[in-house]
Amino acid sequence: MGSDVDEAPMAYKDIHAVMAAQENLVDILDKSEPRIVRMADARERPED
Repeated sequence: MGSDVDEAPMAYKDIHAVMAAQENLVDILDKSEPRIVRMADARERPED
């Protein structure tokens, strides 16, 4: 829907690579996929 100047896509790691690197430390119990991502309005407080 949009992003703000605070949003830096290169800051996120590939979840599949992260989980593969940790496979001996974790048991995957569930997998979920976001259906929609809503970015907060710049005027909203983070805790809202």
